[in-house]
Amino acid sequence: MDQEELRDMPIATSAFHWRESYSVNIEELDQHRQKLFMVISDFNDGLSSGKGHVATYVVLQQLSEFAQSYFAKEEALMAKHCFLGLITHRVEHHEFTEKLARFKREFRNGKSDVPVQLLLYLQSWLRDHILASDKACGGYLNARGVK
Repeated sequence: MDQEELRDMPIATSAFHWRESYSVNIEELDQHRQKLFMVISDFNDGLSSGKGHVATYVVLQQLSEFAQSYFAKEEALMAKHCFLGLITHRVEHHEFTEKLARFKREFRNGKSDVPVQLLLYLQSWLRDHILASDKACGGYLNARGVK
């Protein structure tokens, strides 16, 4: 699939709206992740309304801030409760951060497909990380009384 086909491909906007199925039943973590969904939804709206450059700049900044603060909190909670999947989870967070840095570099260098590629990446991240890795961690923490 070439870049033009990707740009013309419809994005499932419902993927960027918080649903209870994303919850890990830990209030603080869910609140942060709900904000993440709002940031990504705003990005999608910005792309849809023709404000792609500004929306991409803003979302890259917001995602960097999110990753820095949220990942540390989540990992600290996992460490405190001896979550056995912490190392794998930490690797996934690191991969997200590295991918985000690459998107930022490409955006600064004027690569035109960054908005679409970033949106597709975020869509898969929400599906793969939050619905799989975060849910497993949430279940573990819930079983230890973390709410």
